[in-house]
Amino acid sequence: MDLERLKWCLKQNKGIKIIKPNNNLAEEYIESAEETLLVLQNIKNKSKFKNNLRSKDKVAQHNELLLKVICHNICVVIQEMYELGINPNFHISLNNKDNNNMVPDGRL
Repeated sequence: MDLERLKWCLKQNKGIKIIKPNNNLAEEYIESAEETLLVLQNIKNKSKFKNNLRSKDKVAQHNELLLKVICHNICVVIQEMYELGINPNFHISLNNKDNNNMVPDGRL
């Protein structure tokens, strides 16, 4: 029965397209999935980020999860700054006459 479905799909203009396996593409996908799982495990295991979402609404839960990911990324950047001895300079000079320090809408 599965073979009949496959034949039917191949006859369709919008059916599936059978391609040769691509090991490089598969390896990239697996590596990306493993990195994503590692990040999610790190977020879950950190004591500062609880395992549960407090929001009830699905959209709010999605936003809360995205916020946890952003907070995790900020913590990782700060941790790497200290470990690698990077001293970023976030100072913006107000005396500079050129407009390189301006934000896109022209405000400081």
